[in-house]
Amino acid sequence: MGTRILNGLLTIYGYNYGVIKARWFFFQSPLIVLNPFYLSLYDLNMKSAIRRRRIPRTVRIETTAFCNMCCVFCPHADMKRPKGTMSDSLYKKIIDECTSLGVQHINFVGMGEPTIDPKLPERVRYAQLRNINDVSLTSNGLFLNEELGVNLIEAGLDRVSISLDAATSKTYEKIHRADFNIVKQNILSLIKQRNERKSKLRVEVSFHEFELNKSEVTLFIREFGDMVDRISFIPEIHDWAGKIKGKFKFKEMTFHKRLPCMALWYGMQIYWDGKVPLCCLDMECEVPLGDVSNSSINNVWNGEKLRWIRGLHLKQQFNKVPLCHNCTANIILYQPWWI
Repeated sequence: MGTRILNGLLTIYGYNYGVIKARWFFFQSPLIVLNPFYLSLYDLNMKSAIRRRRIPRTVRIETTAFCNMCCVFCPHADMKRPKGTMSDSLYKKIIDECTSLGVQHINFVGMGEPTIDPKLPERVRYAQLRNINDVSLTSNGLFLNEELGVNLIEAGLDRVSISLDAATSKTYEKIHRADFNIVKQNILSLIKQRNERKSKLRVEVSFHEFELNKSEVTLFIREFGDMVDRISFIPEIHDWAGKIKGKFKFKEMTFHKRLPCMALWYGMQIYWDGKVPLCCLDMECEVPLGDVSNSSINNVWNGEKLRWIRGLHLKQQFNKVPLCHNCTANIILYQPWWI
């Protein structure tokens, strides 16, 4: 009962940025995170979630590793891992396994831009035919023109999240080095086509706050709050487990009490060639968990290597996993198991 009540109090939806920031500082306050009552409820909630996670809640699929942007906070340009596009046979194998396991959510996302993949609508349609309950896409929106938008709507896409991070062309071009007006027009066109077809598609936009865009929060809410179905705010950017360290001011790694990273129990990232990295921030697959082209999702998810790493996290031995040791995303994205 206590975990459900606190979960309800903390998970506040909407565009009240003051509430979002207050919740963020709540999770970072020593008065809260070192409070024995909070820690006991946190521990109960975490153990309950771990018991339920016999399968991934989300499977993230990188169908292509190519990208059409060069964003300032993304290390894609320096990625040494080979780039390619997922084969039809591997993709269908992944979806069929998700169906047999009961995975309810797949997300087209990775180090590449999914809309570059010419077979994206076909892939969405196949996932829907295999009864995946929630099929979503994370995109920069630049190639999401009217034709592709209509094809994705007709294929049955459930959600699309477009990374914007700016309210003006000037700031957008500093961050994403692309044309803000094209992306905005694509969003408006997608919403128009969605409404005309009475589609179930939900259109979301995201805003990662940092030094280049923090002055545009209010304008962003005013501009997109009534346009889209949801705005996702992230009050910090992370350093990709040290890959872009030094480029920006990142959250200091001064943990009051560092807790196990939820990402290890929450979802699985699969790259275009079938390799499974430790998490979605392991861009080079430095900590490979397996390869679903010659194994299975179930074997990797319940495999010896991931069990060992989860055990290290539960014992707070983060320094034994190089990728996790100084990862700022743990406190920005994955620290609060309540959410």
